[in-house]
Amino acid sequence: MGRILAMDYGRKKIGLAVTDESQIVITTLPLLLNNTDAWLNLHQLIQQYHPECIVLGYPSTDTKELSNFQKEILAFQKKIMTRTGIKTILQDESYTSQEAENIYIEKRGKKTTSKKKRTDKKQKIDSIAAHLLLKSYLEIN
Repeated sequence: MGRILAMDYGRKKIGLAVTDESQIVITTLPLLLNNTDAWLNLHQLIQQYHPECIVLGYPSTDTKELSNFQKEILAFQKKIMTRTGIKTILQDESYTSQEAENIYIEKRGKKTTSKKKRTDKKQKIDSIAAHLLLKSYLEIN
């Protein structure tokens, strides 16, 4: 067994979580900004954790036609596999962001007054979403 890295892809930032080598404990990681340094930072994460695979959140829909966002995630998945050689698995992320927000509110409370606190809340929710994504993947597999 080896570590699994989960990514909750977003156009501005990517929520991250990783398992331990035994795939029992999940740890949320700091967000990865989806900017010009994203690939360098992703490479550093891979060097640090040496994941055996990457679980990438993918929104499922009832329609057969792919949305622009789904196409973007598929292109990102292809880039990951091409640039890293690591198997990348799509995992349904339906409702993970909403569930993550509910968990955040339950633990921290809904009240966010300052801009810094709202930004912190959004970052924590993205990381929690990656954690939930990885948890659901492990429960199925």
